[in-house]
Amino acid sequence: MPTSSSVPRLARELFANAGGRIAQAHPAYLLLEWLPGASQPEVVTAVFERLLLAMRLTGCRCVLTDQRQMPPLDAAVQRWVAEQWLPRAAAEAGYSHCAVLLSENVFARLGAVTWVSQYQPKAVVYQAFASPEAAAEWLVAR
Repeated sequence: MPTSSSVPRLARELFANAGGRIAQAHPAYLLLEWLPGASQPEVVTAVFERLLLAMRLTGCRCVLTDQRQMPPLDAAVQRWVAEQWLPRAAAEAGYSHCAVLLSENVFARLGAVTWVSQYQPKAVVYQAFASPEAAAEWLVAR
């Protein structure tokens, strides 16, 4: 794995495609690292579906989402996540907490902040962080 990645060296990689990587970084949470290839809706939905599967298989209910390389998401994908994927993830896997490292792309960052304020997901607690270490600490404390 590249050293610039936020995936810890000892993390167990569970899935990877052009849009993202999913790893079990700690027994308490999964790490979802978004990549620049997350621009096609089918790539993004595949990442989300694999994340749900990984949560069910590992029993992890918390996710550290590294959006620093993530491009802006399509509005239809944002709606799908809020209206379909999130309710399923909460019901099927007990998804409860998400620590977010916001995108370096100003449009993607604005989209993420707008998404949380527009959809106000009730089943999942979201918290933004500047560093992976602070995000991991918060998740482990859950």
